[in-house]
Amino acid sequence: MMKLSLKAALFSAFIFPGSGYFLVNARFKAYLSLLIVSSGLVIVMMEAVYKAQVIAEKIVSGHISYEISVIREQILVIPGRFDANMIAYASWLVALIWFVGIVDSYRLGRALERQQ
Repeated sequence: MMKLSLKAALFSAFIFPGSGYFLVNARFKAYLSLLIVSSGLVIVMMEAVYKAQVIAEKIVSGHISYEISVIREQILVIPGRFDANMIAYASWLVALIWFVGIVDSYRLGRALERQQ
């Protein structure tokens, strides 16, 4: 049978960042991680969808070709809905919460295993 600490870390790593907290009964941390990561992902995805729509409209109207190098350039040139720094911060925050969730879920699982 898999240890609780390993299972909690794997849940946080592969299911959703912070989901391992549910296994170790750290509900507040679980919901906080869920809120922060979801917010960050929503910001990043809104930006990606917005730029994709703008680029798709330009391709359909014939203003740009559908070559990958042109599309890559347009991704960098087109102003987005959010500041580039905000997107970078949101991405780093998601990565940080993800990593902390893995390590902390494992730590809390180990503490519960020692108690039992």
